[in-house]
Amino acid sequence: MKITYTRPDGGTSVITIAGQESVAKSLAGTMGPSISAMTESQFIDWVKGKDVPVDATNVQVVEDSDVPVDYTGRIASAHKRINVAYKTAIRQMTADYPADEVISWPKQEEEALAWLANNSEPTPWIDGAVLGRGITKAEFVDKIIANAVLFAPAHGKLTGKRQKLRDQIEALGAAPTQSQLDAIQW
Repeated sequence: MKITYTRPDGGTSVITIAGQESVAKSLAGTMGPSISAMTESQFIDWVKGKDVPVDATNVQVVEDSDVPVDYTGRIASAHKRINVAYKTAIRQMTADYPADEVISWPKQEEEALAWLANNSEPTPWIDGAVLGRGITKAEFVDKIIANAVLFAPAHGKLTGKRQKLRDQIEALGAAPTQSQLDAIQW
């Protein structure tokens, strides 16, 4: 039995469940609109949830050759998925800080490094923060540098991972399969 459904990338897939014709007919009637948002692996998990014995040996998802595949959209969707995961990881790393403070980190580090190089260098941002916090400029500069030393490598590692995954997507070429793209995970 073959079941046809529209994939998230807009293409059409035909799912063949070998030896399960009556079950496939039943599933085809219960798929509803949520099936169109499923990846191949999600579909297989969904079928398994219906108590159907499904594994890679009896379920095959093949693209319908009569329906053009939007490879550009497929690739863009994979990039977006990686970028969302990256942004989520960055947000988790900075979750204890207000966004306005995080935005000021480059300015804080710039002024702290300038002051360490020449303590007569003007540091208007730091000067205001020192007044508000009630500690010395030297103490505050030490805190800024300590945080920058911790944050930079962690941020760099996440950015490098995002770039590596984007490189893997690009290495698939102009016409990757959805399965190839789905295999590239954060």
